[in-house]
Amino acid sequence: MAERRTRPRKEAFSLDAARRKKIVSRVKDFRDADMTARQDDIDKRIQRYAKYRMWTEGKDWPWPNSSDAAVPDMMTHSLRMQDTLHNAVMSRRPVVGAKATLEHDIGKEEVIDKLIDHQIFVEQDGERIVGDLTEAFINDGHFTAYIPWIKETRETMEVRAFPPIPEESTPEEHFFTIIAEGFPDLAGFEKLADGWEWRASPQEGEPFRISFFTTSDEQVEMMVRREVQVYDGPRIIVKDIEEVLHPQRVVNLQAPSPSNPHGAPHVILVDNPTVDEIKRLAKPGPNGKPAFYDLM
Repeated sequence: MAERRTRPRKEAFSLDAARRKKIVSRVKDFRDADMTARQDDIDKRIQRYAKYRMWTEGKDWPWPNSSDAAVPDMMTHSLRMQDTLHNAVMSRRPVVGAKATLEHDIGKEEVIDKLIDHQIFVEQDGERIVGDLTEAFINDGHFTAYIPWIKETRETMEVRAFPPIPEESTPEEHFFTIIAEGFPDLAGFEKLADGWEWRASPQEGEPFRISFFTTSDEQVEMMVRREVQVYDGPRIIVKDIEEVLHPQRVVNLQAPSPSNPHGAPHVILVDNPTVDEIKRLAKPGPNGKPAFYDLM
């Protein structure tokens, strides 16, 4: 019997229009139920926040010119406790200590400690994040931190000027020489169209585009467009209590199981994406990969 060389999946994941509508409807039902169930808690939170901020009603009763002075007792105790917790964290860095489970990995603990500390307090504003988490914990009783791994790239454009094209050379030959001398470490490059556009392939990373133009005085301009990675690591995003929807009285946001009986059967994170985020999700991926929206 000939050896089988292919093995197709029996159940391919598909997300047609009907299934998308069903999922959206289910999420909306969860949202409405969660918001209704916690409305009393949200109203009480508003009252606590008003007292914390010392908002007054501006009343002058039950007698004329009655005092309506704010009492800062709640703010005083809250800020004192926030300072205590914040200073306790910031006075000990690195705040997270790695613990090796295998003896031969003990030497890696210090390196991992420094890496996590750099990711939290150098690559992002860790001191402010600790302050936001502390404030949420003291004033609301708990905090929610969403920590995705973010890989962010941005398109950069570099322009270089060169002398005019020599009379004895064609534009294609001249541009070939400029690219070969300017990017000696390329794995390869190829011309596009009539030789004014080129695609360069580096040893590592995604290919980038090189375009050539001429100025009014016949000088040559080389424009290089490439995607540059500006962030690659975890990002701590502190979510407000009103931005996290889940059933009431859950102990944590992990999936329920025999070992976690009080977990959350569902969690909805309310977000307000920027126009830039929407454009990035709609933009096709590198090497002809489909956009994120096309995968939904």
